[in-house]
Amino acid sequence: MAEELVGRFGTEIAEIALIPGSGGVFKVECNGTLLFSKKEEGNRFPEYGEISARIAERRGEWERQAGGA
Repeated sequence: MAEELVGRFGTEIAEIALIPGSGGVFKVECNGTLLFSKKEEGNRFPEYGEISARIAERRGEWERQAGGA
């Protein structure tokens, strides 16, 4: 997943961090926004391209927030 994100967004990504959890927890957050939760998505992992698509969907919103709009 990290390789796909770097391939799509390149230097726009400041950091990708994998943080171990317990109990089968798998969450993906970006800029403080929950993009994916295995628990909330029916106990499944994201498909290839799904996380980058969700980032792209929210990108404009984050840019507006950063610009103070």
